[in-house]
Amino acid sequence: MNRRIYSGAKPDAIARDLKPLLDFGEEGLPLEVLKRLIDERLVPHLADYGLPSFHSFFNSAPEAGAELGAAIALRHNQGVTNWQVSPGGAVLEELCGQALCRLFGFPETAEATFLYSGTYANQQALYMALHRKAEDCGFDLGAKGIRGFRKPESLAVAVSDQAHFSVRHAVRMLGLGEESLLRIPVDGRQRMNVEILEEILSKRRVRENVFAVVATTGTTSTGAVDSAGSDPGAS
Repeated sequence: MNRRIYSGAKPDAIARDLKPLLDFGEEGLPLEVLKRLIDERLVPHLADYGLPSFHSFFNSAPEAGAELGAAIALRHNQGVTNWQVSPGGAVLEELCGQALCRLFGFPETAEATFLYSGTYANQQALYMALHRKAEDCGFDLGAKGIRGFRKPESLAVAVSDQAHFSVRHAVRMLGLGEESLLRIPVDGRQRMNVEILEEILSKRRVRENVFAVVATTGTTSTGAVDSAGSDPGAS
């Protein structure tokens, strides 16, 4: 029997179904009532990623390891901002980061951290790359901001023209603007054309202004992975 991935209802119909979940006022809803409403009003409209007919996006049914991790997170509700908040959690994150660095062949001085999503990770990576650029220019980015650069408008990020939209958001949040993106064409397999990138970076003035090259490991549109044959470097 073929099952629908979700109810098939239109947004306005879904909104009507969900309305009782929002009618809690100041007193709130008893937990048993909330559970019943979720089962009746929300669950039918959720996408069932476990169906064989589901072939879209990145989502899939949680595997056993993910379910175990979620259960531990819910049971213990740990924060890992520092040692005092969760000694075990903070140390485990640090050790896992080190293990991943070794797995990917980074030098022993490399460090890693975990972030909520790729969007946050891209923002953090570009900030750190810009911070390094500021250090090379002799100032602290955290203290002076982009005003510390002699010509902040010339700063650039080399990126595939198929890169994730979060890269655009990141340069906006850094105050650089989308005009700072140096978009590199892709080849027939939707990968960044490394030869064109190297040709562009061979020009000294361009190379001096590019503070990061963003390589993509699986685009959202096609899943293509940028070629690393020439290893131009990435942040």
